[in-house]
Amino acid sequence: STSERLELARIVLAEVQALEEPYARTIWLHYFEELPPRKIAAREGGIPAETVRTRLHRARGLLRQRLEARYGRDDAWR
Repeated sequence: STSERLELARIVLAEVQALEEPYARTIWLHYFEELPPRKIAAREGGIPAETVRTRLHRARGLLRQRLEARYGRDDAWR
C-alpha cells in the first residue's frame, strides 16, 4: 500500500542519514539528487570518480547491514 511504501521510504532515509560521512552525503547525492559519480567527484573537491564509486559500494553495504539488522534478510525493505 502507499502508506507502507511511504513508511519504508522514511525508514530508508533515516538509515541513510545515520550513515557516517562521507557515505551519507555520497548516497544522498547519487540516489536523491541523481548525480553520477563523476559529478559527485567534482563536487567533493575533484576527488577521483573511482573514489566515489568505492564510497557508493561501501555505503550500500553499510546501509544493507543496517536494514538487515532491523528487518532481517526479508526482501520487504528492498
